[in-house]
Amino acid sequence: MKNLFKSIVVFGLAFAFAATTNAAILGSGADYTMNSRESVQENLYVGAGAITIAGPVFGDAHLGGGMVLITGVISKDATIVGGQINIHERVGEDLRAVGGSVMVGGDVGQDAVIIGGTITILPDVSILGDAILTGGLIVVHGNIQKDLIVSGGEVVINGIINGDVKVNAGEKFTLGEDASIRGNLEYTAGEEVEIPAGVVSGEVTYTSSAKTFKGEDGAWAAVTAFIGIIFLIILASAFLAYWIAPNMSQAIADAATRNFWKNLGWGLVSVILVPLLIIFSLVTIIGIPFGMFWLFAYLMVSSLTKVFSGIVFGVLLVKLFKKMDYVVLSWKTVLLGALSFHILVFVPVVGWILGLVMFIVVHGTIAQLLRDKIWTRR
Repeated sequence: MKNLFKSIVVFGLAFAFAATTNAAILGSGADYTMNSRESVQENLYVGAGAITIAGPVFGDAHLGGGMVLITGVISKDATIVGGQINIHERVGEDLRAVGGSVMVGGDVGQDAVIIGGTITILPDVSILGDAILTGGLIVVHGNIQKDLIVSGGEVVINGIINGDVKVNAGEKFTLGEDASIRGNLEYTAGEEVEIPAGVVSGEVTYTSSAKTFKGEDGAWAAVTAFIGIIFLIILASAFLAYWIAPNMSQAIADAATRNFWKNLGWGLVSVILVPLLIIFSLVTIIGIPFGMFWLFAYLMVSSLTKVFSGIVFGVLLVKLFKKMDYVVLSWKTVLLGALSFHILVFVPVVGWILGLVMFIVVHGTIAQLLRDKIWTRR
């Protein structure tokens, strides 16, 4: 429970809006900056509103924030979740990124798996493994040494692909004048593309998409893609929360499962009465500062609730099926809870009720922990 209040505030800032060392570094705060004179010798874990990594990271980098800028080399894997992600330097091994806008301007030593609203692979970039890209607008100017798998609304390929290419374009597929595919091309699109001789070395297979992103079917496809991206962001956020603040994650899971019905009651109070209090405060001149404070606190707790609901659900499942009074949180429990919970909430009626109950319980738990910490400090 030590430093719990500080940790909760840090995560609220990071997820609501989106030094040299010889050991792993945990970074957090409204903003996190590592300048070019600093370095991290092993792994780096950061959750913040805005993240800038200008120095080298010699281990893995796990980053989550509203805006992520990387201008320093990451020697091993990079796992990034953010609103806007800009990568200008080399990632030595695998790159995994989920964001609203993802730009890759540095080489990737192995595979790249990217999900985003807009994905851009800049010219002169080399991805030495496979590339799997899913998004709205996807533009590939760089070189892919192995296979390329792309699924998006609009897809543009204008680079050299040494392996096979599979494209599923809901709206439009374009091969640029600098495109060269040295394997097979298999693509699904609304219209067949005119491919000049010599651009594709292997076989070309075209499938007309019976359904595109236009009209009612397109709306459902877009909604499905959006839900999928949100699901992956929430799952990644749960793991990031567990990695960066395992003690805080354990404390919230323990408190939520130990006094479930009490937390449900407090959750009803925090979910229903606090918004009424905020509205009442904001309509009076004297109460505006008070209302703004509570509005920020409410949004912060609600954002954290979305992240920790799956973690708490995983602990509840382990307690139920293994008949355990106390569960030590592990990555397996986080994975079990986050996956099962966020799949079950899509089940009509039962899943909706489950999601609402868990949201209220975890919301009440975090609100109580904050209240207790503030009261203790007073």
